[in-house]
Amino acid sequence: MNSRFLATLAALILLFFLTCWIYCNFCCNTCGDGCCSTGNTSVEHSTFSFKDNDVDLHENIHLAFLKDSDKPIIPVPIVEHLDSIVRYFKMHPEKRLTINGFSASDENGTALGAARAEAIKQYLSSRGMSDANIDIVGDKLAGLKMDGADTIFGPITFGVTASEKPTAEGPKTIFSPRTVYFASGRNSIIETAELKTYFAEADKYLDEHPDAKLNVIGYTDEIGEANSNQRLSEGRAGFVARSLGKYGIAIDRIKVSGEGENNPIDDNKTSEGRAKNRRVEITLGN
Repeated sequence: MNSRFLATLAALILLFFLTCWIYCNFCCNTCGDGCCSTGNTSVEHSTFSFKDNDVDLHENIHLAFLKDSDKPIIPVPIVEHLDSIVRYFKMHPEKRLTINGFSASDENGTALGAARAEAIKQYLSSRGMSDANIDIVGDKLAGLKMDGADTIFGPITFGVTASEKPTAEGPKTIFSPRTVYFASGRNSIIETAELKTYFAEADKYLDEHPDAKLNVIGYTDEIGEANSNQRLSEGRAGFVARSLGKYGIAIDRIKVSGEGENNPIDDNKTSEGRAKNRRVEITLGN
């Protein structure tokens, strides 16, 4: 009897510690409530929030992303809240949703915040919300923190504004051609805040004009061999097209081409002229 009692007691103690281990490693990591903590983790689990005049959604967990990723991790309670947002905007087509996406200061990619916002925009669109009622904004935010698995919680916020009614002249968005300049021998650039705004406006314009498309044409100066310059011009155009794609513009609405060192707009004999010739032009196409 004594040995049987001790065996039973040992089994109960083992079961207790096993239950605690499962709870801390699975429940806490899933619910995000901070129910357990370890010495090497200092993560602030952000709270999901969406509020307007007659709707107030809150949850103690939030959308999450892995480090350097724009693929969202959406917990089940947040799915329900996002569906509520879709229903709300269907009932209020006069309103617009702004999705603010953020990336941490130590993450790669200057457009990652906007790409995360775009991912949530696409998700809401897949649930039935109109793209035309969604704006996206991307930025870096130093306060974002990661857990031990490099997961960022809450890099998305929402805002609501009233839509401006179209005037008699038509939609408010006006497309302007744009020229993007490149350093010598380079086929990529750092996207400035101004350029990001332009890409977002281009996406908005195409949403309002379903038949419109973009021409993205790359050029080089005349330094180097013609074949190499041709490939470089195509690479520059491809980079800009991919950047536009991050803002929701479908690839079949962008015509990408390279002209190499052809069609210079300035004198290739001067450094200033060559700088102007190393470019990508974004225009409306057919």
